[in-house]
Amino acid sequence: MKLKLKCIFLTVILLMIFAGCSLTDENQEAVNIKNLQIDDNFNFETERWINVELHALYTGTFYLKDMEGNILYKGSIDQNAGFVQKIKLPTSITKVKIEYYEVENEYKNYEIRDNEIVYSFVPQIR
Repeated sequence: MKLKLKCIFLTVILLMIFAGCSLTDENQEAVNIKNLQIDDNFNFETERWINVELHALYTGTFYLKDMEGNILYKGSIDQNAGFVQKIKLPTSITKVKIEYYEVENEYKNYEIRDNEIVYSFVPQIR
């Protein structure tokens, strides 16, 4: 039994080694890092600070999620003070889904502009 497992393990390792090797040098031109041309507008930052201001009628929990539903941030909205804070988000995130479920299931798809998220779950009186 042990011999059989060793053979299977060795076979898998060999297959991984051979699958990872390439016999051709297509598109593998070596470039000196000193000669790289980087656009002047390229942003090397991977995350940024976002000013977040949220308000609601009731104290409760909210979630900031990416558009695929992954939680980016979880916080609490105070019914009097709201939620006002700076948070860090990946620079690749340009839209978020704000979810607030204290009274009703409420959410808002929000496009981040000028590094700000400002939204109120308080209904507007007409």
